[in-house]
Parts: sequence; structure tokens; C-alpha cells
Amino acid sequence: MDYIKDATELGSRIDGIAKVVTNLKVEAHEIAVSALFHASDHSDVTLLTRLHTALGVADVSVARREAFKAWVHDFSPIRWVDKDKQFKLKKKMSNESPFNLDGAEMVDFFTYKIEPTYRPFDMEAAIKAAMRLQGTTDKKDEDGNLEMTDAQRADWDSFLGRVNDGAAELTAKYLN
Repeated sequence: MDYIKDATELGSRIDGIAKVVTNLKVEAHEIAVSALFHASDHSDVTLLTRLHTALGVADVSVARREAFKAWVHDFSPIRWVDKDKQFKLKKKMSNESPFNLDGAEMVDFFTYKIEPTYRPFDMEAAIKAAMRLQGTTDKKDEDGNLEMTDAQRADWDSFLGRVNDGAAELTAKYLN
């Protein structure tokens, strides 16, 4: 790969990417709403599945495939089926999940569900949180485990999740 060394050219290329992404978002939203209208009119979800597949072709985060699935789910009685890797129209449409085509038209899937903010693992903060939790109770149940309130248990589970995420991050960074 040749790197762009000229700052003016690099700035111009960055502006070009911003324009392409903006145009992609507008076109993808138009296509998504149209595919949802098609599914509503014809009970045919194949075009939604094709769009989902197309969004993953480049395998870039710009595509927002998970947000697209949530958008379809929330504005229609259509559900993503992981094992089949396709959308399916619910056979029995309940009043809880009719097509909301006006709502779908107003909200593009690129901004529909905000992705979580990346937080690097902070081992020191995790250890301090564990020490705080451990010091909150001395009572033990019959198995010898510390008794915790639901809030304490949620904090503990969150802590363990962060430890696991941090361990995976460190493993990937240093052992792969």
C-alpha cells in the first residue's frame, strides 16, 4: 500500500469518504424503506435479507447491520432468524407489531441504535470495584458464598464481565 503523504490530497480524500458515506446512508435508507414497503404489500422479505447481505459485503462498520436488523424488527412484524440467516415475516401478526412505515421512513437505521462507546479495560478500577463489593457483606450462604443484594449481584456480574473482556483484550493484544 502506498501512503498518501500530501496533506492537501489526504484532506481531499477524507472529504470524499465523508461524501460517499453520506450518499450511501441516504441511498441505503431509501432502499431499506422501499424494501419494507415491499414486504408490507407482498409479504415478501427476500429484499430485506438481500439488503442485509449487501451491507455486510465490505465487512465495515459503516454498514450497521445489527442496527438494520433492530430497525426492521421495531418497525415491522419481521424478525431476523440467525440460524437461517434471513428475515422472516411473523405468520400471525399481532396488534403489537404492525408495519410502521411512516416511522421507518422518518428514522434511518444508521442512527437508529447507537453503538456502545468503546472503553478500554481498566484493571485498577475493576479491582477497586471488587474490593468495594467484597467489603459490603460478611454474610455467607450455606454454600459459603457471600450473600448479596440484587444490586450488589448486578455490580459483581458487571465486574466479572469487565474482567473477562479485559482478559480477552489483553490476550488478543499480547498473545496473538
